[in-house]
Amino acid sequence: MERLYDIGKRFERLLYISIIVMVSSFLLKSLFIALSTQSSLEQLAAYKNLEVQLVNKEKKINSLSMDIDSVNNSVYFMLDFYKKMNRLVAKGNNSSDKSKGDLENEYFKIYKESINSLRRDIGLDNANNINDTKYFIYDLFRKELSDLDLDFNTNQIIESSIPEKDKILKYNDIIKWIDSKIDEGNNHKIQIMNIESTLNIPFKIGDMTSGISLISIANTASYIMPFFMVIWIGSLSMTRSFEIINLMKVKDISMAYPHIFNIYPVDKEDKNSLDIYVLGDDKKRKVINITNNIFKIVKSTIIIFITLIILIPFYYGDYFYILNNQGSSVIQLIILSFCISVNLVQISVMLNNEWSSSDTIYGIYNGLVHEYKVK
Repeated sequence: MERLYDIGKRFERLLYISIIVMVSSFLLKSLFIALSTQSSLEQLAAYKNLEVQLVNKEKKINSLSMDIDSVNNSVYFMLDFYKKMNRLVAKGNNSSDKSKGDLENEYFKIYKESINSLRRDIGLDNANNINDTKYFIYDLFRKELSDLDLDFNTNQIIESSIPEKDKILKYNDIIKWIDSKIDEGNNHKIQIMNIESTLNIPFKIGDMTSGISLISIANTASYIMPFFMVIWIGSLSMTRSFEIINLMKVKDISMAYPHIFNIYPVDKEDKNSLDIYVLGDDKKRKVINITNNIFKIVKSTIIIFITLIILIPFYYGDYFYILNNQGSSVIQLIILSFCISVNLVQISVMLNNEWSSSDTIYGIYNGLVHEYKVK
């Protein structure tokens, strides 16, 4: 008896906490939709991807820059040397001096193999002379941008904002520029259920200032929440199943916890009325069957309403987000499909249990409860 009551109480607590899950489902749906419909978010994702690609190639980019600097420094040193030598000679004979172009060709030949090897490693074509390497950071950025396969509008917006070649000659130049664009994107505001928020929510712990990215929250929720939905609906289904099993053992509805699902038809007429039903009285059978069917429909409707209002907002938003977010993966879609399938099975089990348990009618005669199976 106590076990039946405790399980019913636990099930009711789960139903109340489901309100929080419902609210979370609607919040995540609004977040997913907001992130998916903001064109600036694709630009932000593109800048982050570009930065990741460049950071992965940082060592090779810096090594290439050092080789190029070695060629240029050697050329400038020799030109300065010739200039000083000519000043020391009253009638300087410049016929033996080499031009800047000749010096560049000579020193480029020394570093050519190393330079071209590094260029190939980062995805650029071979250089024929030192001038071909001057704007390699710009060329590399353009190449990485084209490899992202962005939509036309996003690609045009990013390309139109790229600094002039002379302003991004070094690795740190391009990284600082990308970071500035990422900061702009993080400060972009979106609306979640009519609440305006920046993409990066700042918070402070003591002297440490940090922030939570809404994009990171969305990506994490896209992976984790489908499993949580399986666990939550599974908890509702299993708890209710155990309650029904114990109720069938006790066979006394008055011992159950009085929550919304523990509504069953109760007959207060003479005990013989149910005996008449069992013997096959058509009139009595029709009345009781109609009553039972009404209870089945009501409880089934409640189950469908509660579970779907928990699941549909989140799954709809997540599906929309996966389809429209460039950073989404096939794994997310597989997880989503799998968890939806499991949830449908869990809902079917709950409906079947309620439908079966509603084949029972309880009679109260002389203060005693009697359970009758009406089928």
